[in-house]
This record gives sequence, structure tokens and C-alpha cells, in this order.
Amino acid sequence: LAQGIETPEVFNLVVRWRSLEDHTPGFEASEDHEGFMSAIQEYFSKEPTVYHLEGGAFAATDHENGDAAG
Repeated sequence: LAQGIETPEVFNLVVRWRSLEDHTPGFEASEDHEGFMSAIQEYFSKEPTVYHLEGGAFAATDHENGDAAG
């Protein structure tokens, strides 16, 4: 969870997925997604904005991809 510097009332939840498909439609269509959203819904002042990023700082590591460290 990352709080905005210029906008401290804004928080970003950063989730690293192995692939875009793991998130959409994978997770979003699952019962786990429904439970997750129900658990955090009270913290939203409005519908959350979802966006996907790529790049070095956001790339999943080998460990996060389920690979064992060598």
C-alpha cells in the first residue's frame, strides 16, 4: 500500500501478478475476488481505479513467480 506524497488522501494498492491474464479475467472472475473486495470495500470513498503497469520496478521476481531461488 503506497500513500501519495502530493495527495496523502490517495492510496495505491500495488499487486504483482505473473501475467495480466492472472488478474483479468483470472482473479476478477473468481470467488476469491468477491471475498477480497467485500473485505476492503468499506475503505473506499468511491469505486477504485484499476490500472496495469510494467517495468523493472513492477516486474515480479523469480521468487514471486513461484521459482525457487538458486
